[in-house]
Amino acid sequence: CTNHDKLGGGTIGYFRTILKPTRGSIKSKYNKLFLLTYHGDHNVYNWIHWFLPQIRTLEHIEQTSGMKPKILLQRNPPSWMTESLEYFGIDLERCVNWSGQPVSAKHLIVPNLRAKNTTSFDISKEDVEWLREKADAEMASANEHRHERIYISRQNSSYRYVDNFSEVSEILEKHGFRTYRLEEMSF
Repeated sequence: CTNHDKLGGGTIGYFRTILKPTRGSIKSKYNKLFLLTYHGDHNVYNWIHWFLPQIRTLEHIEQTSGMKPKILLQRNPPSWMTESLEYFGIDLERCVNWSGQPVSAKHLIVPNLRAKNTTSFDISKEDVEWLREKADAEMASANEHRHERIYISRQNSSYRYVDNFSEVSEILEKHGFRTYRLEEMSF
């Protein structure tokens, strides 16, 4: 693995389950591979919170080394995942959908999941600023669709949803809020 830790933070061990020795036959081999997948809850929040900021690391690697690795994604990634990658300037031709089978890479790049500190799973301030700057640059031309008061609904989530959502929704609407369900939107 190449360590590009100049972007700060420590590693959090999400990758232990997929980076293990294998005895089976390896069908997919790559020269350079950037890991952007994990075992876990594949939802919009986790993707934006933990994985989109890793594009910052990918950009750093490309700028400092000239490397253009393939990008390993989960099997059959949802449209919001691939749309977000395109939105942040990633050519989808570089992306490989992981089948779950063993993969070999001569140069495997495992980016750090940077947190504010070692006891928190909050995204680092630098990553938040980077995401905001990248998104603002892309959104500059789309300002006509911007709504000032928004509410992000978790009604389709398996937990942390609002029990009395219909009543809350009526109140929000009276105060000029527009409700969004991220899982129903394109990126």
